[in-house]
Amino acid sequence: MNTIENAKEIISSYKRDDGKKLRIMEVCGTHTHEIFRLGIRKLLPESVELISGPGCPVRYPHWLYRRGLYARP
Repeated sequence: MNTIENAKEIISSYKRDDGKKLRIMEVCGTHTHEIFRLGIRKLLPESVELISGPGCPVRYPHWLYRRGLYARP
């Protein structure tokens, strides 16, 4: 099985028949950029909702520190 066939199989597994949305968070702006650039969003079924996340934890560690999600070294 090649990469394209793998991708099609994975994407088709995201289809839902129960009317609920599968929500996937794009954690980093790079994820958002690549999903758009590669046309992945267009390939996803309507039952998949992409949600922009808080931003890159490497660039925004203060956000994590304030919420107690990351300890300073």
